[in-house]
Amino acid sequence: MLRSRPAVRPSLRLIVRNFAEPLPKRASAYAYHYNRGLASQLENWSSLPIIITNIGLSCRMASSSAAAALPHRSAPGINIRGGVTVNIEKIWEAQGVLDEILSRGSLQEITGIRIDGYEPEADDEDADIVESSPDADKATPPKATGSNDSSDAPTKPQPTTTEDRMVKLIEPIITLLTAISDSGGSLRDFRWEQSSWYASKGVRPASFWDALWKHSRTLETLSLGFYTHELHKVKPGHVAFPALRELYIDASTAHGDDGSAVESIFKNSPNLEILQFDYPNCDLYTCRIQNISWDYTFPHMHTLAVSGYDSDPAAYTAFLSRSPLLRVLQDGVSAYGDDEDEKVKLSDDAMPALKALYLSDDYPTACRTLEAYLSTPAKRAIEHLYVGHRVFNKCDNIANIADSLKYLELEGVIIDWRPEEDSSDEDSSSDDDDDPRVNHELEAQMKAERARKRALTAEDGLCDATRALKQILPKLHRLQELSIEMDSERVSVNRQNPPAMDKNDLATMLSLLPPNTHLRALRLWDSRAEPLPQDLLDDFPAVPATLEYLSWGTQYEFDNAKLLYRLERRDGKVKAVPCEPLRKMDANVKIDWIERRILDS
Repeated sequence: MLRSRPAVRPSLRLIVRNFAEPLPKRASAYAYHYNRGLASQLENWSSLPIIITNIGLSCRMASSSAAAALPHRSAPGINIRGGVTVNIEKIWEAQGVLDEILSRGSLQEITGIRIDGYEPEADDEDADIVESSPDADKATPPKATGSNDSSDAPTKPQPTTTEDRMVKLIEPIITLLTAISDSGGSLRDFRWEQSSWYASKGVRPASFWDALWKHSRTLETLSLGFYTHELHKVKPGHVAFPALRELYIDASTAHGDDGSAVESIFKNSPNLEILQFDYPNCDLYTCRIQNISWDYTFPHMHTLAVSGYDSDPAAYTAFLSRSPLLRVLQDGVSAYGDDEDEKVKLSDDAMPALKALYLSDDYPTACRTLEAYLSTPAKRAIEHLYVGHRVFNKCDNIANIADSLKYLELEGVIIDWRPEEDSSDEDSSSDDDDDPRVNHELEAQMKAERARKRALTAEDGLCDATRALKQILPKLHRLQELSIEMDSERVSVNRQNPPAMDKNDLATMLSLLPPNTHLRALRLWDSRAEPLPQDLLDDFPAVPATLEYLSWGTQYEFDNAKLLYRLERRDGKVKAVPCEPLRKMDANVKIDWIERRILDS
């Protein structure tokens, strides 16, 4: 039996700032509980720019820095130069929110809408929530246990399918979009996001897209995610986006879908500066997203992050070559490279302004190898490099960017950075020697490779990744920060996770640092990292004189004071002392890998 959530009247929490005066270094912001009693104090939105940053059921008043006033989940590019941004965190409360907004009037002041995604069939508890009353005063009291009173039974028919529920849920959103445009207003910022679109269910009706596209000419930031196979049902809008600067598209669940709706947005957004596009990384033709041509040019684009299967290496590589101002590139477009890709290799004169490069470890194509990005004739002055350890191990020319490289991040799992353990049955006969299903040639190659690694490890105690790192570090004379992913959570050995990163791994990494390095910060992270023992922190191993900071812990919480240590030198000893982060990640930056560093400059 479906359970109905008690009906409550949604409340708005407002962040109110007077932007007519300059903001001090640590400006104050005040959170008020918006209700009808406060309405008299805010007679007209036009008298004071207001940001509606949260929709919830709590009431509080707070004072904090202007940056802290914005919630952590605020998406990038939030517009604070005036107007109102409505953040809908609970989509089933949208009708109540709409009623409150319409009662206030001044719809022209609304310049942004942020919606946290909702899956109509996420759980049974929310299945009939669309029928909850938006006003607590009108809510029917809950029926007592054992009551025979049938007057409390719902009288409205409830939506029974995913699409029915979705239509019911977003009717208020459509009404709001239409009301804003009809009043003469228009949005600059629209986002519909959720934490994951994987295996999600939902289809937004054509009327939603029609209402949204009425704002196309003024939108500056657009962030959209698509439910599983929803994109296939979305028709191209055939509208122009002349003001669009930031575009974030998550089509990672569009396996085999027609991507014409996304293609239309790309082709009609000539002034894009930031683009993030995620789509399926499937090599099967029927599983690839369809009708993405890469036949467009964004002359002002400076930041690009793309992830998916490289179904047309020539087109995508040519697209990159038409981006002369590109400074930040996350190239997650991968494939099983072949000889044909050699014909469309990345040219040396492409992306001359590139400063930060993230190259995926997932089968980079032959036309865009790390060697191609770092080639000497290209003269790309890359300062920040994030690369998978397998690509890094095979690259001999990282020293080509030694004069510019300041931040180096290496991606991997814990076993990539540890010598391979000897197997007692490596040379024993196998029961499947005569099994025709076994590729004996491949098995022999793998066995020979393991033997090679063990022989090298016996000589120097290192593995391929640590050996490559030891060889390249002395050449990187301007390197200031080194980050190494040693995650033990996403790898299994004998059906269990290997031991987490610990003090022994720290000792290994410290042993690789050359004495004459200019390195100032070392960042080691593992989602299951073992805490460093206090006696080690109090009497830290000898380190290069330039090393000032150690970050130890998880990737996304490196700025926690408990995970960042300052290395203090006194009386010939080194002590690791917990310290405050040197910088905070910018919550408004969505392509955030360049923000996870320790050093401020």
